[in-house]
Amino acid sequence: MDSYLLIQTTTDNKEWTARLINALLKNKLSADVQVSSIDSHYWWKGKVNNKTECLLSIKTRADLFDKVMAAIKECSEYEVPQIIATPIVAGSSDYLDWIKQNTIS
Repeated sequence: MDSYLLIQTTTDNKEWTARLINALLKNKLSADVQVSSIDSHYWWKGKVNNKTECLLSIKTRADLFDKVMAAIKECSEYEVPQIIATPIVAGSSDYLDWIKQNTIS
């Protein structure tokens, strides 16, 4: 049985966001990327910071995690980009099949 992931990362400008989405979809590392605007509050270098960012929700197969992570790091302008993965433990079989069909083998 195939395993699937929801990978999340953040970006802070439209060019970087577009570059990353293009790399993920063009290389079939993700079947779908959703973008949401978020207000981030976080510690960085000893200070609390706040900024508006884009949250990217990337749907892919678990075996592509390392390639997705490499693409994020390559496109990222952050010193420490957020890269977290949550297993998709259940979902519509049609949707999961669609992810499988639209990512590289």
